Amino acid sequence: MLFSSIAVAAPASTDKASAPADNEQIAQLLDQLSVRALLEQAPAVLIAATEAEAQFRQTSLQSANWRRELEAQFKPQSLQQEVARYLRDRYRADTFRQAQQRLQEPLAKRVRYFDFAMTQSGAEKNLREALAAHKAEHSDDATDESGSASRRALLGEIDTATASSLLTATLQSAIAARVKQAAGSGVIDAAALQAEIAERQRYLAPLTIDYLFYDYRYLRDDELRDYRDLMRDETVQWLLDVCRQALLAAIVGELTPPPNPPR
Repeated sequence: MLFSSIAVAAPASTDKASAPADNEQIAQLLDQLSVRALLEQAPAVLIAATEAEAQFRQTSLQSANWRRELEAQFKPQSLQQEVARYLRDRYRADTFRQAQQRLQEPLAKRVRYFDFAMTQSGAEKNLREALAAHKAEHSDDATDESGSASRRALLGEIDTATASSLLTATLQSAIAARVKQAAGSGVIDAAALQAEIAERQRYLAPLTIDYLFYDYRYLRDDELRDYRDLMRDETVQWLLDVCRQALLAAIVGELTPPPNPPR
């Protein structure tokens, strides 16, 4: 596949003092940052994108062809390999180690336990029912709504710190762009794609907050603040940004180089 029209060479690590990339460490970081779980959504996103494009073009005959053209590349395992390769090329032992130390702290592990619980059977149904019940129960309760607004604001800060809605928007928008390309739209425009990601994130952010409102219902506000601050660590933020660039590179080619690691 050729993406030379939008590619910008992303600098790989040139630090000769760096230790060789630790493949197990990279795999663990992708788990701890929820990137691997995100990539598991790729096949469903591809199906939705091909159906949406077919509806837009008022044709149902080509969607299966577009899907067959792209589905091998968008298998979760294939994307995981590409993302891991991107991280290996930008490996900095000290930066990766510091990020992993933060992500292995007890609070981060506890939060991931709740995240894992949301992947179990029945969790989605329970989420919908709980949010509907909460809204009905407190529709006229100004005090509760004030408390909910404060907690939702905190959850919004966590969404920003974890890049949750941003990474999801990146995955969905990039796959949609590749489907449009397969359908004959030609070269992927970098600026248009970035604008689409931003617009999609604005739509996803409130939904993500709803999700977190239920997911983290057993965590106190002070625990959520500590988790937000943990995820704001500069090495974790750098790694999340590199993961986002890796996701773009795996799907459409490199658009912008990743930032330099924190000193």
